[in-house]
Amino acid sequence: MRFKLLIIILLLSGSLSAQYLRKAVGLRGGLSSGITYQYFYQEDRDLKGLMSFRNQGLQITGLIEQYTPLELRFGDHFYAYYGFGAHIGYIHVPSDQWLGYNQYPYEYHNYGGRFVIGGDGIVGAEYRVFVVPLTFGIDYKPFFELFGYDIFRLAMGDFALTIKYNF
Repeated sequence: MRFKLLIIILLLSGSLSAQYLRKAVGLRGGLSSGITYQYFYQEDRDLKGLMSFRNQGLQITGLIEQYTPLELRFGDHFYAYYGFGAHIGYIHVPSDQWLGYNQYPYEYHNYGGRFVIGGDGIVGAEYRVFVVPLTFGIDYKPFFELFGYDIFRLAMGDFALTIKYNF
């Protein structure tokens, strides 16, 4: 009996101490489209992981984000966020070659994989639906990377729509 009571107390104490923790998994559609996972370690701060498939490659991005509720007249489910992070992965880079046989040359695309590493920033807004555990959002994630197409690349056009399931 004491053992059962101890198990119940331990289970309840774990759920009471973790009330503000939330997790979310979702999809991001944009230049760096892929799958996202969020872990809220405070009510207004989270760690986000993004596995994206940009340029026929794979990149893993880690972000730290800060959330702020937006005070709007038509609803209180809107939030703004900003953050920063880094990514690592690889991309496929085309190297164009002209091959000629007889009089009819044609263009041949040879794709080679290249390692990339870089830094990311993020700014966004989202709407949380509390009736069903869904979140809809839009974000802007500029990034720079090293060793991809060139030695240094700055990408300023990574806008995206997101949908996440909260649990």
